[in-house]
Amino acid sequence: MTPRDRKGQKIDFSKLNSVRLKSYSVEEASAVMDSLKQALPACGGFLVYTLNYGDQDAQIDIGPWSAPDAGDDAVAFTWTVPHIAMNQTVPITVVRTGGVLTTYLGAVPADIPQQQHEKIRTLLTGSTG
Repeated sequence: MTPRDRKGQKIDFSKLNSVRLKSYSVEEASAVMDSLKQALPACGGFLVYTLNYGDQDAQIDIGPWSAPDAGDDAVAFTWTVPHIAMNQTVPITVVRTGGVLTTYLGAVPADIPQQQHEKIRTLLTGSTG
């Protein structure tokens, strides 16, 4: 889910920009979260090839971010792409509820993942109350 009306506009990552859900088995989703939590402290950055800002390699710098108290598990970090026009820090939050991983791109107020993952929990358990 991303805003439709942003064509040609600079994206403001100080606000929630997009939400992506992926469904796995609980074991697979837990393994993804464990792997992410282990990798983040050791990863200061990485290099990617991109056409987004011209035909070039881009350095991605990883930084800390506070994860909300939501779902079964949550982790958050930032990435910054120095040396290109984007010149913004992008918060990324990943929340797991059961086997559902939700990635929030952009700064997300803590109550949004909390409310959304309560809904996901209800759907997963089949209870309404």
